[in-house]
Amino acid sequence: LPFENFSGDHDHDFLVSGMHDALIGELGQLGSVRVISRTSVLAYADSKRSIREITRDLDVDAVLEASVPIIDDNIRVQFKLFTALPEEQLLWSQTFIVGMDDILKLYSQAIRKITNEIHLTLSPVQITQIAERRVVNPESYKAYLRGKYFLYQLTEEGMKRGLEYLHKAVDIDPAEPFAYAGLA
Repeated sequence: LPFENFSGDHDHDFLVSGMHDALIGELGQLGSVRVISRTSVLAYADSKRSIREITRDLDVDAVLEASVPIIDDNIRVQFKLFTALPEEQLLWSQTFIVGMDDILKLYSQAIRKITNEIHLTLSPVQITQIAERRVVNPESYKAYLRGKYFLYQLTEEGMKRGLEYLHKAVDIDPAEPFAYAGLA
C-alpha cells in the first residue's frame, strides 16, 4: 500500500513516494511474488477500507503497510505485513532506521524479511541481487526522488521540474545510475 508520511512535513512526500515506488520495483524484480503496481495501489492512499476489502479488491493474499517519519537525515520506516484470510492478521512488523546514504540497504533488509515471512525461497541469483547494494550520495538520491515525484504528476510543469531535479542529481553525482535512468 502507499507509504504514509508521518514526518509532519509535506516537503518529504517526494521521499516517501519514492521509497514506495523503489520497494515495489525491487520486490517486482524477484519474479517469484506477484506485486501490484504503484498506480493500482495509489487508490488506497488514505483509504478507510479494511485489509480484507483491499486484499479482495486487489486479489492478493497480503498487503504491506509502511509509515515513514523522517528525523533529520535519518529515515525510520515501520513495515507491517498483513494477511486477511481466514481473518485479518499481522504476520510481521519491523522498524528500520537508516541514514539517507544507506537507503538502498534498507530496501534489501526489508525484502529479505518480507520474503522470509511469506516463506518465499529465493534463488542464489536473487539472494545476490538483494545483497548487492551500494551507498548513495544522499543529496543526489533526494534530487532523483524529487525528479521522479514531479514526473509522476504528468503535467507540463511537473515534467519540467522533474527533469530539472534529475539533471541536478547528475550534477551532484555524475556516477548516479538512477538519475540517468530517470532522464532516459
